[in-house]
Amino acid sequence: MVNIASTEKIARRREDILQAAITVFADKGYHSASIADMAAILQIGHGTIYRYYKNKKALFDAVINSILQNLATVVQDEPPTTDSLLEYKGQIVRISDRLIAIFQTDRRIARIALYETIDGNNDAADRVTASFSLFARFIQEYMRNGVEKGFLRKNMDQEIAARIVTSMIFETVKAATVEESSELLIARWRDEIIQIMIGGLGA
Repeated sequence: MVNIASTEKIARRREDILQAAITVFADKGYHSASIADMAAILQIGHGTIYRYYKNKKALFDAVINSILQNLATVVQDEPPTTDSLLEYKGQIVRISDRLIAIFQTDRRIARIALYETIDGNNDAADRVTASFSLFARFIQEYMRNGVEKGFLRKNMDQEIAARIVTSMIFETVKAATVEESSELLIARWRDEIIQIMIGGLGA
């Protein structure tokens, strides 16, 4: 019989270690971070961490996987089924706001995903790049839907347009999370991107 209390305790410990790792990676970067730093935050021995995660790379991978899972949820919750330019605009606003909220809620995540992976281990950087490409493919499906239904222009290069839109969305996320930004500044970024998109993509 499964010991539910024990299973929950293991899950909590893994999450505690993951959160400590996020703090250390965000503050020190991948190369300067150490298991000792994480153990110090939790006031536990090194060996305890190694029972849950094989090494520092495994911990960094777990952090990146957690971030990517959150990003995937945003687009999965917004199916490409809008029927008008107005509905599409609303969808882009929701996607942008949810992405911004993910990174604003925990700015450590922004530092890791948007900057640390550039200088961290190459495998993690490659996975983040691949995730952004996957995100662009989701955006491309929204555009395909719009072209087929006639509210986006038919001669659009959907692949390139989707990559451009994805870049703009993540530039907004950077501005919202890394700079000292106000709600007004975030609204300015979002509104201007929508104006560029709708003006350039609309039928």
